[in-house]
Formats: sequence, structure tokens, C-alpha cells
Amino acid sequence: MTQAYWNEWLWAGITNYKGQPRNDEYTDRLSMKASEFGWDWELTCPLCRRGISQLSREIRDISDSLDYHHWSTNPDQGITLCRECHDIIGFGSYDNEVEKRAHEWGFRSRNDLQIIRLALREAIVTDRPVRLEMAADLVNRYNLIQSSGEVKELLKVVLRDSDLYDRFVDNSLYHGFC
Repeated sequence: MTQAYWNEWLWAGITNYKGQPRNDEYTDRLSMKASEFGWDWELTCPLCRRGISQLSREIRDISDSLDYHHWSTNPDQGITLCRECHDIIGFGSYDNEVEKRAHEWGFRSRNDLQIIRLALREAIVTDRPVRLEMAADLVNRYNLIQSSGEVKELLKVVLRDSDLYDRFVDNSLYHGFC
């Protein structure tokens, strides 16, 4: 139960007195505490489920392995993902480029596109199809600002239109799982 609490706390992005995420400091601190208790605990990315030790082998600087993804800055709401998952759900682009793409594709904002990418990656990681019923789990697991109903509507739009669906799918979604 304590380990689940730590994971949830870290994924949501622990902040300093200025409200800036500082996950690497707490990751190290909680890892040391878990070791003192003899627990086999390791922070994992909530999306790809890879542990911090695996990420640190793949990325030179451990502080580069975690990244806080903002769904909203006012109020601050987001989730800490590994750097790779953060980049994958954002199409490996800057927010303003994803925002432009969202409008070109008929969506409200970049968050809509990122949520769809999140759902697609979640389906790949868990080896399950994208389903409308996963909306509530996505909202809870990834601290989304949208309601389950809004997420369900986004998934409906993409699942109904195969051409649109194909715009979201690229090889990066499968990285580390094929």
C-alpha cells in the first residue's frame, strides 16, 4: 500500500515551493527509504511500466529519464512519465506544433491528440485493444483534466475513422514493445 502511494505521488509530479516538479530528488529519496526497509520497490513510468533502473541504463542522466507532462498549468495538473513516453504522446514535437496539428485535424487542442496517443500506447503496453470502456481508467491513472465522457468521445471519433486513426499511429508508439 505504501509503495502504491509513492508511485501515485511521484507520477502526479512532486513540486517544490515554487510549484516546479522535482521528481528526481524524491525518486532518489524514496528509493533509499525503500532500500532501508528492505523493499523491492522501484519507481516505474505509469505508461510503459519500465522501472527507473531500466530507464537509467537507456538514458545517461537519470534526471533526464523522468518528465512532468502538464495537462493544465492553471491549475497545475499532470503526470510524471518517462522521457520517451512523454515525447511519444506529444508526437515528438513542440506543444505549439501539436496545437496546430490538433486544429488542422478538427480537435480542440493538443491535449486531445495527446490523450489519444496515450490511449494507443496504453493499449500496446497492456496488449489490449483500444476500447471506449478504458476512458475512466485513463482519467484516473494519468490524472487527466478531461472527464471520462470527454475521453470516451475522443476515442469514439478516432475509432470510427480509419484514416484519422492512421494519422495517430506510428512506429514510436511501439518502441520497447515489439
